[in-house]
Amino acid sequence: MNILIKNLLLVFSIIFLNPIWGQNTEFKIATLAPEGSAWMQRFSTAADDIYEQTDGRVSIRYYAGGVMGDENQVLQKMRFGQLNGGMFTASGLIQRYAGLNNYTIPFLFRDAEEVNNVRERYDQILINQLGDAGLKSFGLITGGYAYVFSKEPIENLQQLSSLRVWSPEGDPISFSALETLDLSPIEMPISDVLLGLQTGLVDIVSATTSAALILQWHTIVRYMVDLPILYTIGTLVIDNRAFNRLSPQDQLIVATHLNNASLDLDALAESDHQQALNVLSQFGLQITSIDQNSLDQWYDRVDEGIDQISLNRNIDKESLESIYSFLNEYRAQ
Repeated sequence: MNILIKNLLLVFSIIFLNPIWGQNTEFKIATLAPEGSAWMQRFSTAADDIYEQTDGRVSIRYYAGGVMGDENQVLQKMRFGQLNGGMFTASGLIQRYAGLNNYTIPFLFRDAEEVNNVRERYDQILINQLGDAGLKSFGLITGGYAYVFSKEPIENLQQLSSLRVWSPEGDPISFSALETLDLSPIEMPISDVLLGLQTGLVDIVSATTSAALILQWHTIVRYMVDLPILYTIGTLVIDNRAFNRLSPQDQLIVATHLNNASLDLDALAESDHQQALNVLSQFGLQITSIDQNSLDQWYDRVDEGIDQISLNRNIDKESLESIYSFLNEYRAQ
């Protein structure tokens, strides 16, 4: 009788205490990326593969084009369970995790080799820290470098001091870094930038070439400085509470396909930049260069101001200091 009771209790615990693994799961994931974008196309393919390989146990529904609000609103909806995940920029994750912002400090990186070496060493550390913050990341994805776009040609640092520079709303790191360079940042949401350019509220914007094209800023700005000023990074995350409801088998399937999608998108940045640059050139965009003396001044100011930037509460100071120390060692080789 005791054996029978024990067996019945075991069956009861399997069926009733762990029912989640047997249920179908739908992840609701929001993004600002528009329908038809490379991100949406590749992650939609991953969702189809996940659905097929899990025999329908796991599905993903995407809400594209910002229909669920901005990144802060998406995070809030994730907190209350209305959404399970999102595709975020580094600044969009500040409320939950500030570490990704260390990659996006203006003039932190000076060439692609520096980026590659830092990412090889630190990407997984940042992904693990995202996990500690309650978010399952499926790899970091660069959007490429942001460049300076302006209405008038810019050739030296002195020209910038009298101009109004756009700083993204909710991105205190960029604002602080621009102030470190003795510039005059004007904070506004990205949705208002085109109007700001049209009305003269801002004179200079920074963006990837793809973003400048998609957001129609190229209709106002006519010049681009051929100098990458900051590195852009993003990631797709799912709340750990939702992801951990999956069986280990389904977790592996989901992670494999979403990680592969992230790797594919991460590799597209340079080709996307060149394609967008070609189109911008056809619209009459002219490319200018900064003189070396001004460039050296910028780098010196960033070096001098990095301690001040690291004090920002939205910066992971320990991680930034580690990255900066690694960069200094790399440059000294």
